[in-house]
Amino acid sequence: MLELYQKMYAILAGRADDAISALEDIAAREPWDAQSVLSVADELRQALLEAEELYLNA
Repeated sequence: MLELYQKMYAILAGRADDAISALEDIAAREPWDAQSVLSVADELRQALLEAEELYLNA
């Protein structure tokens, strides 16, 4: 079970870090567009679904 939690953590932490970097890049641009922010939100949502799938299939 520990290995499962480690995989879930790696998925979520890695993608959250990527999302934070993307949001910082978006915020630095003027003007920023909503589609870029929504794209980052979708990436985070996909990471959550991927981690949830791992958990449910364990």
